[in-house]
Amino acid sequence: LENISNDDFTHQNDILFRTDSSQKLTEEEEIIKGPVHFLSSSPSCLTKQWIPLWAVFDAHECKLKIFSGEDEQDIFEDIDVGGATFVYDLENSQNGEFKICTAENEQVLDVGNAEKRLHWLNNLQKARREFTSSTDRLSSKGSLCSLQENVAGDSKIGSPFREMISPRVPTPRSAGYSTTKSFFHSFTQNPRFKLARSVSDRQLPPVKMEKSEPSKTQGFQAFHKLRKSIRPAPGNAKTLATVSKDLETLKGDLLASQDEASASKEVISVLQKQIQTLEKEKETLTAMQPQLAEGQLMDILRDKDEQILKCESIIKEKEKNEELLKEKIIVIEKELATYVHIVEVKDRSIIKLSNDLHEFDLSQKIEQATPLSASGSSFVFSEKVSVWSQTDVEKHKESLQDTVTAFLMQNKFLNKEVLELNQLRQQAMDREQKLFLEASDWEARFYQIQSKYLLLLNELHNPQVMVSASRQEMVGHLLKDIVESSEKPTLSSHPEHDRFGFRFEENGSLLDKAERLQRIAQENLEETELTAAEMETRWKDVVVALGRPGHFTVSREMKDLIRRGVPINLRGTVWRAVIINRIRGNVEGQYQDYYQALLSNYNPGLTLSSAAKQIELDLLRTLPNNIHYDNTHAKGIPKLRRVLLAYSLHNPDIEYCQGFNRMAAIALLFLDEEDAFWCLVYIVEVLMPDSFYTKQMVGAQVDQSVFKELLCEKLPRLAIHLESHGVDPTLFSLNWFLCLFVDSLPVNTYLHIWDAFLFEGSKVLFRYALAIFRSFEEKLLRQNDYMSIFNTFRTELESSFDVKKLTKIAFHDLNPFPLRVIRSKREHHHKILQAQMESLDLIRQDYRKNSLKSGVSSPSCVQSDEEEDM
Repeated sequence: LENISNDDFTHQNDILFRTDSSQKLTEEEEIIKGPVHFLSSSPSCLTKQWIPLWAVFDAHECKLKIFSGEDEQDIFEDIDVGGATFVYDLENSQNGEFKICTAENEQVLDVGNAEKRLHWLNNLQKARREFTSSTDRLSSKGSLCSLQENVAGDSKIGSPFREMISPRVPTPRSAGYSTTKSFFHSFTQNPRFKLARSVSDRQLPPVKMEKSEPSKTQGFQAFHKLRKSIRPAPGNAKTLATVSKDLETLKGDLLASQDEASASKEVISVLQKQIQTLEKEKETLTAMQPQLAEGQLMDILRDKDEQILKCESIIKEKEKNEELLKEKIIVIEKELATYVHIVEVKDRSIIKLSNDLHEFDLSQKIEQATPLSASGSSFVFSEKVSVWSQTDVEKHKESLQDTVTAFLMQNKFLNKEVLELNQLRQQAMDREQKLFLEASDWEARFYQIQSKYLLLLNELHNPQVMVSASRQEMVGHLLKDIVESSEKPTLSSHPEHDRFGFRFEENGSLLDKAERLQRIAQENLEETELTAAEMETRWKDVVVALGRPGHFTVSREMKDLIRRGVPINLRGTVWRAVIINRIRGNVEGQYQDYYQALLSNYNPGLTLSSAAKQIELDLLRTLPNNIHYDNTHAKGIPKLRRVLLAYSLHNPDIEYCQGFNRMAAIALLFLDEEDAFWCLVYIVEVLMPDSFYTKQMVGAQVDQSVFKELLCEKLPRLAIHLESHGVDPTLFSLNWFLCLFVDSLPVNTYLHIWDAFLFEGSKVLFRYALAIFRSFEEKLLRQNDYMSIFNTFRTELESSFDVKKLTKIAFHDLNPFPLRVIRSKREHHHKILQAQMESLDLIRQDYRKNSLKSGVSSPSCVQSDEEEDM
């Protein structure tokens, strides 16, 4: 396994599914090329024939190129292997046929036999895997190289001695510096050797070198031997052959002494050159750093020389290790070849012995089946034994075993192919997801830029002073082109509607188009931001906390999280969790099937009730620009009808009010029918005050009085300005409170308000209503009549897309006013309104009494009759 992991190109599937033919024959990388037979169809597609061709795999393009001949000139076929799959059939297991299946067609190749086929398939698989992963490896290598460059640059900058150690003037070196450093190293190791680096030592004295004891007297041994040969020893006479032999020895010693002397001269010359080089280096350092003393310069040079010598010794050791490793590799290769040869010999021996054993068994069976008779030398079979039938059975058995082995090999190959394809599919899915996110981001940026472009063209299109007619005409043409252009990138299946089903106003003004594009860009960017894992985890924690039984404690962190807005994909889940938490007893108690019971017991009879009639009239008035409610056959209309009828049966005191349809329609966009019904119950009976939706709308009138008082407290200048021009702020705010801002603000804005309203209650309506007036305060103060104030407010209200700005004003800029303050103001204004209503009842009663006495019919009664007829 260690050897396998060290191989750069070994894949985990090669470890799990090894076949004999997939082993490497050599240590070098194999080239995928060779002769093949290509199955080609005739022009009429009636016959097919095999064509001998030459195939070569191109690793750069991951394609198998098939040429007409080995010269690789004429391309016959080009097969893309990067997105292809491979398969072969076992019916013809002995031949080398296999298929390469691509997205366009299938190609059949024959490489000769089964072993070559497996060899081709394994190499093609490996090449396909390397090609698909090459992009990731190249990107990782590029980032690593950039990191190494940064580290190298930092190391150079951070060295405090970079100017001293690396001088600007290059160090002069002699021609034989690289080849004679070993001599310098040997002499520097001698403690008696010292370099003359001072100024006074520049005139070099003759170099005196001492050698070891054996080499000191070697030069005089030749003369000593010559004298001994001329002066014979007493009592020992030498022959002429002995003297000649000694003379030859002396000549060899003389030549060795001469070679040694010449080598010493070369060493001395090299050392002199080195000393001259060091003197030049010293002069260079002195010129660059004049403030350094001579001893410091010598230390720097000495340190540099020591570092050079250390590096040289390390390099030599590495080279020696490399040579040793190469020798080991050669030995191992030889041993491997020997082992392979031994295995082949053993295989041949085993086959031979198996054949001999088979023949021996067969001969024994024949002898047992054919005994000799007593009548003569002829052989008579006393029992018929079909020898050839047994042989056929064994052959059939061997054939079946071979088939099983082939099936096992095919199974391994197909399993390996399945794993390869799964990995390729996963890589393709990851790339597709990444490209989809990038496309969403680019789409959002496109809509932002197009919105800004439209607004800019609109500003330029307005008539201005000192602007030429040609420029005005050019801007007009640009506006016409951009408005009439229909080529807009989109990733949604219904580009004429947004994600909530609201229709785009294609025939609107230029500003409407720009605002719509800005809203789409904002939605796409919010969706990209809210898909983070951390945000999703936090919202799941909120849902889990709301689903726990018992009293729920609202934390500051959770309140801030909900005020920032619930993600679109989790809005329905969070809304349902809040509703069930607040009215858990009704939803999970004895009224668990309450909604279905209301609808099953409903029997309209021959005539509809007044509430049912009003519901039918208001169905198509509910969000007419939404695809779910724009016609009688829309899928949201039956659901909305059932929810409103169920609530009219649930609360007979109120039955129906012309704001329920919008609230129920918005709830159905994110909840199912029953949850939308309980959402309507939760809003009307829990969040809003009592008698808010009754016929007299007492609660609504009280809240409008409270809102006017808060407007005078928080925005006194605007309140005085509106009152001076006769503008009542309740003309706008009453519809906001009754319909919860639906159809009064853009979709994203009022959905954001709904998130905080369902969680915190009706005080959120006061906060956002005041925030809207605060955001338009400066523009409203510049208007000087009733109609201009009304038109400005309506225009600004329809373009209130900046929900973050409104949220900041509502919860941070305005002074805090808790719910208890609103409740006290409600009690105060409720008493005032009740007193006014009692006084009106007294006046009405007095009027009726006087009119009856005078015999004149009351006009109020006539008016009520007309209202009933209507």
